Amino acid sequence: MFVRIQLIMLKEATPEEQTSAIEQVLTTMPEKIPGVVTWSIGHNINPMFPGDPLYQIIWQTTHASLRDLQVFNTHDFHREIVWPYLNKDDQRCIVQHHFTVIYETSNLEANI
Repeated sequence: MFVRIQLIMLKEATPEEQTSAIEQVLTTMPEKIPGVVTWSIGHNINPMFPGDPLYQIIWQTTHASLRDLQVFNTHDFHREIVWPYLNKDDQRCIVQHHFTVIYETSNLEANI
């Protein structure tokens, strides 16, 4: 399994309406794009590092294979509906910065 976690920092003073819009789009992605095994979305509630840049939205998807992840990243819905929110060259962008990590999971329970 491959897990993709994206941390999203919204531009300062992003209206709640636009924040809700990006969250809604992210929650519909698994319905629109094949290959998503599980997903979750939430707000960063980590109070441990005051003053650090605040990534407000955390978006996670799990995929059975790298191919599924590639399909997810290149799918028309991702490119045409989601990417404009993240693309600094697009006037619809509401994201100041985003950071993505991808890792292959292991069965940790088997090692315990």
